[in-house]
Amino acid sequence: MIKLGIAQTIQTSTNEEGIKQAASLLERLGKNEADVVCLPEQYLPDSKIDDFEATLAPFAKIAKQYSMSVIAGAFYTKSGTKQTISAPVIDDSGQFIGVQDKIHPFDYEGDTVKPGVEAKVFSTKCKFGIIICYDMVFSDVAQTLAKKGSQVLFSPARIVRHGIQPWHLYCQTRALENRIPILAAN
Repeated sequence: MIKLGIAQTIQTSTNEEGIKQAASLLERLGKNEADVVCLPEQYLPDSKIDDFEATLAPFAKIAKQYSMSVIAGAFYTKSGTKQTISAPVIDDSGQFIGVQDKIHPFDYEGDTVKPGVEAKVFSTKCKFGIIICYDMVFSDVAQTLAKKGSQVLFSPARIVRHGIQPWHLYCQTRALENRIPILAAN
């Protein structure tokens, strides 16, 4: 049996406070023997991380300590002349094993965010895919991940209040279309 988890953060004043809060949530999930955990998109006040390994080192330590994989959220990060929105993945040995880039930038992100080109499957204690926020609107992302063998999909998101109801419908629809569970952290 695989134990999956999502963590919901609350707004903090600094990135350091946000990392500390998220680390506390990960510790609690680790103590409850979670195998794979997902944090939301852009939960840090700055929303930008250029060095995942340095900034998210506390998460890697917790992942290793509890033998738990962590989808550390999704953040703006440098990509040539533009930026991407990327979700870093830490495996159960505390190693950063890759990132999933947001494939479909949202309306206002289009001018500054370079879209991702591949829906990746990560294999730790289970095979999972990551659908970042607005990517949930597009059926091709979930379908590609399901066809590639994902057993579960995680969605780090940052949905504003008036978008919550449609987002819930998109999550349910993608799960039904592909007969695959979706865990979404917002």
